[in-house]
Amino acid sequence: MQFRTSYKGLASAISFLAISSCGSQVSAPQASGPLSLTGFPQGTVWPCEGYYHALKAEQRECLRIPSTGSELHPAIDVLIELRDFSPSQTVKVKEAIYEFGLHWEAMRAESSSPNDSSFARCLDANVNNRMWPTVSSFPEEHRNKRAAIFWAVLNIQYIFEYHARNKIPLVIAGTSREGIMGEAYSGSDGENTANGDLRLAYSPLDDARYTSLMFAGTLMHEWFHRKGYDHPDTGYEDTEYLASLTVAAGSCVRSRNVPGIMLTGPALLDE
Repeated sequence: MQFRTSYKGLASAISFLAISSCGSQVSAPQASGPLSLTGFPQGTVWPCEGYYHALKAEQRECLRIPSTGSELHPAIDVLIELRDFSPSQTVKVKEAIYEFGLHWEAMRAESSSPNDSSFARCLDANVNNRMWPTVSSFPEEHRNKRAAIFWAVLNIQYIFEYHARNKIPLVIAGTSREGIMGEAYSGSDGENTANGDLRLAYSPLDDARYTSLMFAGTLMHEWFHRKGYDHPDTGYEDTEYLASLTVAAGSCVRSRNVPGIMLTGPALLDE
């Protein structure tokens, strides 16, 4: 579910789309050097160590984003602040972040181009509407389904890079709003200052029938809202809603990229 807000059109990194799908390969990590006094190799980089914060362990999670295979998009860490959750809710949210991370890492491991991944094939098989943000900076004359999938993945990457570059924690907060899985304000596409902040609902978090994998799909869904994507104001019983890019992306996460798979459990709530 999204909240709409006005925003300015910002310049985007369209030139990235002209790069060959092979890209420039990032060199392999250096072999470990001398050990420090802690027993770990000197220069060891800890998850999200570049962020300055006072968050306790139960208030944070580090999402590790692999390189795209291009020097333009190296591996990064995104510090996620978990705000206003109970201990049991925190566990489920952390597990959802972990599930999302597995999905994103698998996509990158399959191919240097997201269009050749299982995620892209799942989207291609399921999406037929709302493939572009409501107001998009992508040139209309170059729009097609393949470009839409590439641009969609790149926009989620831009969210992570915004937080990693500026060392600003991404905030996932709780909400007591009923009848939803999650919600986020509508943002804009391209490389800009749209953050990845969103909210997840307490009620389904407290319901064991709603799994961490279901919420991993909600994370993907809400992050697309943050980049200006939308869907019909209906629900999962509507085929057009299911075939919008934002909804299909979340469904692909939940089905582990198997088109048409039916999840057992409760009906998904609004997003």
